[in-house]
Amino acid sequence: MKTFLLGFAEGYFTVSLIIYIATYLILKNPINTLFYPEIYPVLFGLFYLGYKVNKKQVE
Repeated sequence: MKTFLLGFAEGYFTVSLIIYIATYLILKNPINTLFYPEIYPVLFGLFYLGYKVNKKQVE
């Protein structure tokens, strides 16, 4: 469970940072994904994939 939460936090931060930078470069108006709950399911799916990949690398 601890590794899942760490992977989740790491993935969440990384994805939100990438989206923030990409939207800033494209629109000059960054979208801060940390405060939009309607996209949490999409981000959660990305984190789950990242968690599975990280788990395979660790083993």
